[in-house]
Amino acid sequence: MSVDQTKWLKSAEVLTEWVADAAAQSESDAYLGKRQTLRYVWPAAIEAIIKPGSPRERRIYVTGRDVSEGGIGLLTRHDLSVGTSVWLRYADDGDKCPWVPGKVVHSTRTLAGYRLGVQFDVEPVG
Repeated sequence: MSVDQTKWLKSAEVLTEWVADAAAQSESDAYLGKRQTLRYVWPAAIEAIIKPGSPRERRIYVTGRDVSEGGIGLLTRHDLSVGTSVWLRYADDGDKCPWVPGKVVHSTRTLAGYRLGVQFDVEPVG
């Protein structure tokens, strides 16, 4: 198995754990809209790397809003453009948690900053 495949599998496993954790703590949102999977409230501390691997790479901390196997809603003070690549991990676990890749698919200005939607770039396990 290549290094990239190993990273992908670990990211997929982490994603499954996030959704299970959120599901155990809250109920799902019955409204699917454009989504293919249920989302759950998940106010987690998330560490993010913005534009990973580029000269403009930077690390920020954001707050989770909700999570599903397809993506995550985030709250942040940072304005990130649609299409921006991000890597995410559960901040409380630090280096023990593998990064989960994704991209910003929507950004909405709020009174306190921005509400982002990030689509995961990982196929769920199972």
